[in-house]
Amino acid sequence: MSSYWDNNGRYQALHNALWELIPPMGEVANAAGNPALERYRKACKIYRDIFNNGACNYPWGEIRKCFGIRQRDYALAGRQGYRIRLNFPKLEADLETPMSDYILAGNRAISRQA
Repeated sequence: MSSYWDNNGRYQALHNALWELIPPMGEVANAAGNPALERYRKACKIYRDIFNNGACNYPWGEIRKCFGIRQRDYALAGRQGYRIRLNFPKLEADLETPMSDYILAGNRAISRQA
């Protein structure tokens, strides 16, 4: 299975090239004039939080808005302390397409500017 988390996503090379345009902190340069690249940046931050921190830094409403997923669809029985356990293999599979869409949209925006 390909996933951006495992560095073998469908458009991994494109993702890596776009990521070079993302600042270490804050919005992309000219975020208002480049909304697709800014959406890509936000999606990457949320994606990373899901897999790196178990989605504990973003409210699920924001995750749902970005990726169209709901916590209850990925929750496993039991808890890890105060956190809900998540089905990460299902998340990886289900987030491949939306991440690809953000990557392709960001690339189109950059290509038009060049």
